[in-house]
Amino acid sequence: MGPMARTFWKMHGCGNDFILLPDGNAFAGEDGVFFAALCDRRRGIGADGVLAILPAARPDCAFRMQYRNADGGEAAMCGNGARCAAFAAFALGVAPRAMAFETAAGVHEAEILSREGNLAQVRVGFPSPGPVEQVLLPLANGTACTVFAVDTGVPHAVLFLDSPEAVRSCDAVSLGREIRSASAFAPAGTNADFAALSSKNVFTARTYERGVEDETLACGTGAVAIAAAAVAAGLAEAAEPVSVEMPGGTLAVRLVPSTTLEGPACKVFEGTL
Repeated sequence: MGPMARTFWKMHGCGNDFILLPDGNAFAGEDGVFFAALCDRRRGIGADGVLAILPAARPDCAFRMQYRNADGGEAAMCGNGARCAAFAAFALGVAPRAMAFETAAGVHEAEILSREGNLAQVRVGFPSPGPVEQVLLPLANGTACTVFAVDTGVPHAVLFLDSPEAVRSCDAVSLGREIRSASAFAPAGTNADFAALSSKNVFTARTYERGVEDETLACGTGAVAIAAAAVAAGLAEAAEPVSVEMPGGTLAVRLVPSTTLEGPACKVFEGTL
């Protein structure tokens, strides 16, 4: 394959979709504008972000995952992306079924729990979420809301609503954009999550993602943030798994004895640039 023909995979985790680069080094000279162009849904391939598999610096890691949002900027971590990258590395023979890999947020462990063709169930480990802090945010309409701020590799602000229907009907883009840019989270901003308890340890949720600057069908780091915030708010039991039902599918979070995120990863197609 000539130097101008570089392979990519299109993947998704619960509808949170990515362009995966099996050989990240082949794209080493490209800048954020290039990656943003790839993610353009009308003029490019279309995706919420770009995943690159790169050689690991640490001998105990199978690879290094680099993640870029749809705006071309690099982000430290992506939960759904991490599951896709782990599945790709396993499918490519880069990593064993149980693996460790590097990210800008540190080393993560992952395991391919099952695989059927281009679909796998993957569990990824996370460091324990940072402390959960309640933040009172004034809103443009003159009201205020209390969000639960927590770092799960990237910052999240979780707003709990009264019911699953309130989550489904809220304007997640407008309100998410307002929370994302709130002065309390300046200058970096935050991701915004909207969630409601639907049954014991089960939550209905939506996420507005910083860097994508839009709602996505699912967010892995957001699911972990929602679980941590729910425990802090007294809405969930830490000792039991927390299910987070997002528009694109359901993610399972465990907080004890260690934090893990479990869900599907799917390869849709591959092509060349």
